[in-house]
Amino acid sequence: MTALSSNWVLGQLQKEEGHIECNNFIYNRDNFNLDENTIVLVISQSGTTYATVWATRHMRVYTPNVF
Repeated sequence: MTALSSNWVLGQLQKEEGHIECNNFIYNRDNFNLDENTIVLVISQSGTTYATVWATRHMRVYTPNVF
């Protein structure tokens, strides 16, 4: 089990110009893998829903198991 912020997930899954790589975290583009067997539990706190919704949409491309 790994807890990740939605902003970090967006940074890894988005490929748009201006992406900044986070260098002080154990996961990066090379070892952050989602596949059809990955289970994702999404939790949002009040006031931070936007990033969570977009991260959820990006993760659903890789796995149907997003709750």
